[in-house]
Amino acid sequence: MSITYFLNKIKDRIRVDYTTLLLSVLITVIGLTSFGIGILFEKNKNINFNQKDDYLVINDIPENNTQQTNNNGMYVASKNGKMYYKNDCAAVKRIKDENKIWFRTEDEAIGFGYIKSKTCK
Repeated sequence: MSITYFLNKIKDRIRVDYTTLLLSVLITVIGLTSFGIGILFEKNKNINFNQKDDYLVINDIPENNTQQTNNNGMYVASKNGKMYYKNDCAAVKRIKDENKIWFRTEDEAIGFGYIKSKTCK
């Protein structure tokens, strides 16, 4: 079934010309796209990475006590990425310190829209 066949079928049923039909479809697609983008931004509107309540800042973790962070099961993500990792994962070393976001639990990381990395178990 081609697009032309589909448009002819619609045109015959509602008796409008191609220009009106294409303009209607274009306006509908733009409207739905705008609505979807608005929903995505509304979901992420409450995320403010400057608040200490939302995540642990890297400076809050003692530098000389790495065992404590491993025992607490903390998770790390990059501000620029979509994945989160356990703090002892090798991938965490590749994230710049200023881009690290620390989470106390997996649920907290998931709540901010991050996806668990499959490379680190």
